[in-house]
Amino acid sequence: MANNLSALTPIKYSLKLVSLLYNETIYTKITNTNYEGEIRNEGDRVRVRTLGKLVLSPYTKNMTLVAQDLVPTYEDLIIDQQHYFKFTVDDIDKLQNDVDTINEYAQTSKKDMQVLIDTDILDYMRKNVDGDNAVGNVYNTGTVAVATGTGVVTGTGTAFTAAMVGGYFKAAGHTTYYLVTGFTNGTTITITDVGGTAYTGGAISAGATYVINAATAVVLTKTNVYAQLVALRTKLGNKLTGKDGRFIVVNSEFEGVLLQAPEFIPAVGAAYEEAVKGARIGRIAGFEVYTSELIPGNNTTGWWFIAGTKEFCSMALQIMKVNIVSSDNDPNSFMTTCKGLLTWGRKVFAGNRGRGAVLRATI
Repeated sequence: MANNLSALTPIKYSLKLVSLLYNETIYTKITNTNYEGEIRNEGDRVRVRTLGKLVLSPYTKNMTLVAQDLVPTYEDLIIDQQHYFKFTVDDIDKLQNDVDTINEYAQTSKKDMQVLIDTDILDYMRKNVDGDNAVGNVYNTGTVAVATGTGVVTGTGTAFTAAMVGGYFKAAGHTTYYLVTGFTNGTTITITDVGGTAYTGGAISAGATYVINAATAVVLTKTNVYAQLVALRTKLGNKLTGKDGRFIVVNSEFEGVLLQAPEFIPAVGAAYEEAVKGARIGRIAGFEVYTSELIPGNNTTGWWFIAGTKEFCSMALQIMKVNIVSSDNDPNSFMTTCKGLLTWGRKVFAGNRGRGAVLRATI
């Protein structure tokens, strides 16, 4: 390895580093960390157990009671995201540079980690909502068959498009929604489990009706943005999601539309400083509005704007640290080493999918 830090060595001109702008992390605003303490010190997963639901049956006098079988289930929150960085600086460069190279790079790398987390969590959350809660243009023309194992959907009278990748698919005979993950042609697409990489839904015979929610993006304007947010609100309400703590995460393009909407209530006055520091810009339709430029998607096929409550997604950050190892500890060189490690996990438990929603839209 041979670093070239001569650009940071002052010869004639005073140097100024270009300040890099990063989004402040928002994962603490939109996820819960209920299980973080359980894996902070040991273990790579938390097993969360869920009691099965009891059914209340009609009763008449003198009838014989029928006992129900208790069938508890569990799901694992696994710490499976791991990233690191490492760089070295020669002692000569440390002495000759007028910039504290190690601390500058360590700090920016730490901020890069924050961006990495937010990018991952926003994409993960949008792929794990209940398909009933996906707002966008709906497509349901023709009929379909679905192949077991492969998740290949063969349509009759359909006109599938590549833009439908990302939508939420459900055919008659399915008990849940699946993600559209591949496009072949107007009569063939591929689906997988929500949040997964394979299709486990079984075969659906030809001639089945179906729906793709958020098949394509709606176009947001200042005159229709409130109606779209009300649609998200309605979806969450239908799933019995509490009204307290509801949020939506938007980007600058969406924010520009919101600022023109008469229904938007911006953060002003004494609350301004707190709001800006927390990436919160205001409130509309019962949602606290947070901004991030890390929203998944694009303005061609659509951005995926996630909404919900903190109960929707659980997040557990196990390690986030930056260490500097002095050259005094290296017998073979005069190199100081800086390294950082980040590990985390995230999980939308099946019973909480309805607490999240997504709006597919272009601006």
